[in-house]
Amino acid sequence: MSDFIYVDHSILSAHRACHEKARLAYREDLRPNKEAPPLDFGKSIHEAIACYERTTALATMSTTEVDSIAEGDKEELGWVARALREGRSPHDIATIAFVRTQKNLPLTADNATGEKRSVERGLYILDAYLARQQNKLYTHVMLGAKPMIETGFAVPLMQWKNRTVVYCGRIDRVKRSRVDRKLRVIETKTTSKSPKTYVAQESRPNHQLTGELFALTQMMKEQPFGLILDVIYVSDRKVEGGKFPFGVDKDNDFLEHETQRSSTDYDEWLFDTCERATQYLLDVESGKTRWERNAPFACSAFGGCYYKDICVSN
Repeated sequence: MSDFIYVDHSILSAHRACHEKARLAYREDLRPNKEAPPLDFGKSIHEAIACYERTTALATMSTTEVDSIAEGDKEELGWVARALREGRSPHDIATIAFVRTQKNLPLTADNATGEKRSVERGLYILDAYLARQQNKLYTHVMLGAKPMIETGFAVPLMQWKNRTVVYCGRIDRVKRSRVDRKLRVIETKTTSKSPKTYVAQESRPNHQLTGELFALTQMMKEQPFGLILDVIYVSDRKVEGGKFPFGVDKDNDFLEHETQRSSTDYDEWLFDTCERATQYLLDVESGKTRWERNAPFACSAFGGCYYKDICVSN
């Protein structure tokens, strides 16, 4: 038996929503054949932005360093380095990343399904987003030889019956302000809410964001000053013939909001997260083949549960 137990925000969030959903997803390892469009779209935008950020990080390195990464790195940073050597522009690399990451999005915004999250809309949003990134007042932060882009973490959370529970996750980006030289986490979110509404509802308290900042305090001697919530609005506007070119309002569809955490915020996050982890581990160790359901809320929330067709409720 391992001395470590690994949990993350997704596991604990799923368990909070519905214990049985968490069991099916993270104990039985059942996954849907197709991701829901919001998740598919969000992942694709995230990967496109991450690859664009990697191009800007590589631009600060010497040719020798970039060549070494291109030849030796088998992950995304290496792919970006090789694409740059082949003459691809940062914009092209981001576009390729978006298209190759998406799995089941409709191609056009005007599609038979009525789904607003499409490849076409995604590329128009990405174009507008990248145009806003010129001359940003942040520099990349390196962890070893790599920029802190999609950086994984694993930090001790608590003890459980002589085993260490480790909290894991991934941080979108860590960058340093050119103005005050302090560290910020930058977390990108795509949403159907207006950016101002999203920020008002989601910036604080938010266990995912607080968990990322907490992890960074454990990983680095220098403490993060705060987190920038980088919000991207996904509309259902027409991409042709509407008020806004390509259906994107460049002034209001994007918002950056800075939020900070106090020592009390961290204490409250630790309390809540340890409590949730305890409840999850009690279920794991119970040996039960069916956990408590949160019906009907979890069955229909956020477009419906992936597991409705196989859940014992049916």
